[in-house]
Amino acid sequence: MWNRIDLHNITNFFFLEGYEFSSNIYAIVDDEITFIDAGNDYTAFYEFFELGFDPFCVRGVILTHSHIDHSAGVYELLRYESIRKNIQIILHENGSRTLMETAQKLGAKVVKIKGFEKIDAGQFRIFAIPTPGHTGDSMCLYIPDLDTIFTGDTVLPNAIAAPDPFVGGNLKDYVNSLRLLRSLKVKNCLPGHGKPIVGNGAKSIEETYEGVIMNLTDSREYDEIVKKLISLGYLEDAIIYCDKILEKREDLEIMLAKASSLIHLYRCEEAIEILNKVLKMDSKNHMALISMGYALMLMKKYFESIEFFDKALKIRYSPEARIYKGIALTLMGKFEEAMKIPEFKENFEKFKSLGGF
Repeated sequence: MWNRIDLHNITNFFFLEGYEFSSNIYAIVDDEITFIDAGNDYTAFYEFFELGFDPFCVRGVILTHSHIDHSAGVYELLRYESIRKNIQIILHENGSRTLMETAQKLGAKVVKIKGFEKIDAGQFRIFAIPTPGHTGDSMCLYIPDLDTIFTGDTVLPNAIAAPDPFVGGNLKDYVNSLRLLRSLKVKNCLPGHGKPIVGNGAKSIEETYEGVIMNLTDSREYDEIVKKLISLGYLEDAIIYCDKILEKREDLEIMLAKASSLIHLYRCEEAIEILNKVLKMDSKNHMALISMGYALMLMKKYFESIEFFDKALKIRYSPEARIYKGIALTLMGKFEEAMKIPEFKENFEKFKSLGGF
């Protein structure tokens, strides 16, 4: 049964809940009608038009991805001659070739998009956000004026859709896509399966993100998750989890992990801010001193960086600090002095690839 969704007194949105083999279908009704996903239920659109809506007003269907449970209903729509003449089938360029070719043969206009395009649906402007992961062609459809997002299978209530490798799905893309969604202002999350989440959509995105991260790291403990994310190279996500920990407690090890991740992402000023806090708490923290020197070196503050490497070396011997000092000296034009450092001289050939030597 089709139902109206009340989004902050906006009553243009209708919803048909799917079942195991058919996704949810959403309708945006204005002077024209735009469907979000088409499901896989041959009665869905018949029931919709029985409510009094005119098939002639249908102007588009936007697919969140090409899985059959979301897209097969397109063929049911194209049974209506008045729809075939006016409709645009909008999907990601990596979507189903069979669907595109068949829709075109039936007379429909197919619009292939890359993502980040703006799509008008009556009075509403939709931003197509590429969110590969579940599939290679997955998109979420965002209406910033309403803080509302259609998430397809990228975000589901109380479930996580597994990546489908047969159509370009993979876990790394999934993590990147969910991280992107976390940055959006979202109140309402309208998923591809399950009930619409009105008012608490950001929480659903966060829960999905955390679930995927737990699957990736095979861990539920935040401290362990940080270590595994860093080892796997997911530095931006490691920073997010460092922040989750630091919101609850002050932890030097986690602060250093965050600073290290920031440095490797060349976000050195942010790292230095954290390292200054660490050194106020523990002025002889060996790792903080070396990290500070390294961050300053990346910022081309070579003299200051050497001061921190020397401070670290006064505390205890560190080949890492000695090598970094040699690099800083070389970048200052003091190559002969750098070559007096045995650890640097021994590894000089490795550093040639950095350039400037």
